[in-house]
Amino acid sequence: MENKGLFHRYVHISTFSHHLEPNFRLLWSCIYIILIVYTIYMVVTLWDKFLIHPTVTTLVSSTFPVNQVPFPGVAVCSINKISKKRAQNLAFALANQTKKSPEEVMAFLHFTGQLYDFDFQPDTVSKLLLFQNILDSLNIKIDDLAREMVTPCEDLLSSCLWRNMEVNCSTIFYQRLTYDGFCCVFNYVKFTQELTYEIDQKPVTTDAGVENGLFVAVNNNLQDYFYTTISAVGVIIHIFVPTDYPDKSSGGLTEILTHPNSENFVEIVPTTLTSVRDVADYSLEKRQCLFDHERYTSFGTTYSQSDCNIECRTMSIYAMCQCIPFLIPLSNSSNVCTLADVACLNRYKEKWTSLFPDDLEPGPYLQKERQDSLRCDNKCYSSCAETVYEAHANSFPILNKTDNNVTRIFVYYSGRFSKLYLQDVVYYWFEVLSNFGGIFGIFVGWSLIFIIQLSAYYTRKILEKVLKTVMTLILNT
Repeated sequence: MENKGLFHRYVHISTFSHHLEPNFRLLWSCIYIILIVYTIYMVVTLWDKFLIHPTVTTLVSSTFPVNQVPFPGVAVCSINKISKKRAQNLAFALANQTKKSPEEVMAFLHFTGQLYDFDFQPDTVSKLLLFQNILDSLNIKIDDLAREMVTPCEDLLSSCLWRNMEVNCSTIFYQRLTYDGFCCVFNYVKFTQELTYEIDQKPVTTDAGVENGLFVAVNNNLQDYFYTTISAVGVIIHIFVPTDYPDKSSGGLTEILTHPNSENFVEIVPTTLTSVRDVADYSLEKRQCLFDHERYTSFGTTYSQSDCNIECRTMSIYAMCQCIPFLIPLSNSSNVCTLADVACLNRYKEKWTSLFPDDLEPGPYLQKERQDSLRCDNKCYSSCAETVYEAHANSFPILNKTDNNVTRIFVYYSGRFSKLYLQDVVYYWFEVLSNFGGIFGIFVGWSLIFIIQLSAYYTRKILEKVLKTVMTLILNT
């Protein structure tokens, strides 16, 4: 017997149904129409859900080796922002040039600390402006002045170990700008304009355990304190992404306060997220993340959400006060904030530390919060590939105080493994085709072969009818 296709069998059944009772044919047609309508509804619903959430993030591995994850950047920042000894040396030098007494110049130099925390007292305006005029007349830049008075890393750090090997601290720690001022940083690979030397562009990696991590001993010279931003002594440890500018308010930094005569163990737990390239085929509103090459910030390097937030805050600061604080390595000699701008910086500093949510719908509520927080013109999406570092700190007093006012810090991975997440598309095109084909096959018995046969059948019928009409017209003429 000749083998007939699915569509021919369907036509045979349909032809047979014409010989049935009219009521049965009506019932058969109604059932078939209902099934078609329901099938279309199912397909449209599935497609809408796919468009709303086209990507999914899943845990790929909970045993991803930490030695394949970049070690975080570590910054050691003294709470003392101005070294008294270095300020005194500078005061004597400036006194000879300005015909002021060293005591007067020391009082002036104390004002420069206000460029760290934007602290401002209205009764000091005249003195701030006077000292700024002196600096301008001597052609002294604010960032150079701040760098001259900060405690150098050679004095702050007394000994260092990396992967259980003693190293010279100056070979692994460099004095660089963070949101907290000049700090001694380790494994910070972002190139910024304040750099005057070459740095390693690739973050270091290491294994788990205290012996494979970073150790640093800090010398807290309490007699050298001259200006502090908080009422405490010691150093602040920053744990951050090594390719990002260290900034607390942008959300990409963990801050740990340590005290003199203490041992501090900082356990790092990394979590890595990566994305397949197919995710980039969908709009930003759908995937809610950016790949490194899709947008660049003012730092001129690869994109990160932290750098995007910093850029947004910098633009707001410049719009409000027409200057950029020297703490942000985007300023230059023509636009850096001076002592004359402290009053303006103090007026809006609370605004720049609060970021208004981008996804909050506009309305009559939270009007005060909208005015008193930072809002970015371009939404700062998260990165499609990033590593987040969770830090857990434990501090213990040093009982055997052989060194006075020393702070010992250990930074290390707590476990051999970490979590790796993958952002992928929910369905690839062949999976969507398979799902739709399954729905049509279950409810109405359609398949790709059936659609081809149906199209071929009606195409042939239409062509035969057109050809017959043309032949009739030719014969009649």
